[in-house]
Amino acid sequence: MLVYHGTHKADLFIINSKRSRYSFPALFTTTNIALAKLYARYQVPDQTPGYLYEIDIAAKPTIYPYHGKPSFSREFRNLMYELHRDKYKLVQLTDVLDYPVDSMKIKALSDIIVIFDLTLIRSVTLCQTVS
Repeated sequence: MLVYHGTHKADLFIINSKRSRYSFPALFTTTNIALAKLYARYQVPDQTPGYLYEIDIAAKPTIYPYHGKPSFSREFRNLMYELHRDKYKLVQLTDVLDYPVDSMKIKALSDIIVIFDLTLIRSVTLCQTVS
């Protein structure tokens, strides 16, 4: 499965012990290239590029319908803790309202793929710089 991750980091290095903002290992990706590009530009100075990575995952995710609800909520945060506690390795949340900040809103719902077991990542390829 191919997914995308946007970041300000020019050298995305995946290690299974790296902690997410939730204090456990996880990498948040999407099938929506436009959304990943927004995250690539998030928190980057005007003249500095962001980076779009293509990530190949070696498994099929558990599908979890999210019904158009936002990712920037207590409900989403609590769900991440529950999925981690229940030992999910890979989850695809469908129809998520997600964007980095209000000034970078997109009007489409996206699928967010959360990789809890980073050993499932087969490869990470820098596919584009984003200005």
